[in-house]
Amino acid sequence: MKLDPKNEKAWCNKGYVLQQQGKPQEALACYEESIKIAPDFAIAWNNKAFSYLSLSDYKKVVECADMAIKFSPGEDAAWVNKGAALYAQNMNKEALFCYDKALEINPRQDVAAYNRGLCLHDLGLYQDAVRAFDRTIELNPKYESAWNGRGNALMRLKKYTEALNSLDKALELNPKYATPWYYKGYIMIYLKKTSEAIKCLRQFIQMAGDRQKTQVDDARVRLKSMGERI
Repeated sequence: MKLDPKNEKAWCNKGYVLQQQGKPQEALACYEESIKIAPDFAIAWNNKAFSYLSLSDYKKVVECADMAIKFSPGEDAAWVNKGAALYAQNMNKEALFCYDKALEINPRQDVAAYNRGLCLHDLGLYQDAVRAFDRTIELNPKYESAWNGRGNALMRLKKYTEALNSLDKALELNPKYATPWYYKGYIMIYLKKTSEAIKCLRQFIQMAGDRQKTQVDDARVRLKSMGERI
């Protein structure tokens, strides 16, 4: 079916499909066409923000999200995208403001609730982070990253049994999820269960591969400190 070149929604939909196919640059070109036709089309501006987010162009994300918000103040996803760009630049308090706005508009915005937990964790507000992850899980019980985040925050609070339960739930939801094994390994170190810690950290390294280099390198250092050959 041919695309109507004067239909801003058609260009926007084509851009969305391209973004889903992992083609953000091509998606951006479509959103540009959409915006040329309808400069106040908030969905195209927000989708453009998301494409820039996938390219790690955080300045452009904020610019496009702000345009979406200007034309549609109730666009909760635009606040989420703006928050994600700010969080990526370690602007946690500013990101929190964005996630709070998103949740004010849409109290069922589980991504905003989860990202809020990440900000609070990075600010060292671990109990508040747990509450944010609890809210996420209440909205979406199958949100594996929220269970992992909850486990990490509980670990920081030295609530190791609860933390392990949360991490195990994350693995139950997604057995291919590497990160919970990293935190489980640390908990086992804190509990002085060396053999269990070794198993967990080895499992993490095997599953994570090259995708989480910083944590993998740290896990290797920990294993060497326990007398393991890597």
